[in-house]
Amino acid sequence: MDSLLLKTVAAAALILGAIAVFAAAKLSRDKREARQLTLDAARLDQNDGSINLSDFLTKHKKFMHAISDCNEEQCVYVADLRNGPLPFLHLAPHSEFNIYIIGKEGHVQEIYISVKTAIAGAPFAATMRSASATRCEGGCETFSSGAVVDTSGKIQFSTIELGPRATLADRRIAFQMNADCIFEMRGCSNPSRITGGWPSLACELRCPQTTVR
Repeated sequence: MDSLLLKTVAAAALILGAIAVFAAAKLSRDKREARQLTLDAARLDQNDGSINLSDFLTKHKKFMHAISDCNEEQCVYVADLRNGPLPFLHLAPHSEFNIYIIGKEGHVQEIYISVKTAIAGAPFAATMRSASATRCEGGCETFSSGAVVDTSGKIQFSTIELGPRATLADRRIAFQMNADCIFEMRGCSNPSRITGGWPSLACELRCPQTTVR
């Protein structure tokens, strides 16, 4: 009986160990991919010739996929990465990283990145959008930044939008978004872990409007 119990415990330990190794490997892979997607999207946005849309999609083909309304002229490509094992094990809140890229005839029309999580028990989201002149149709500002805070002053939502005439400094601020912490135990301790200082850093360029709920 004792021998059977020991075998059962050993088998359970092996299974749990295998699950832990798999979960750790997946989280590490997804964290690296989210970081690389952001870095390559920044290069794509700068349009400096270092990478084009075709190269970007080839490099990230395991994660980026076209949605159903894709046609020969225009296509929307999406990647969705989540911290799956952590909330299941109650080690971090449910979080996700999303990137959307709209391409038309091989050229980037829009890049949209978002990170959604919970910080200190409250929902938090950060978004970044960069639109081309054809996507804006004259309605985009060069650069805009804003935030929504709750009655206690905690930031619930941060956003930056770039128009076609945004400067390189604007773009560097926008693409500093970092989703590393959502793939770590305990998650993100504060919004700046994700945004790197939005909107206060952006205020050095053009101070954002902040809305209090």
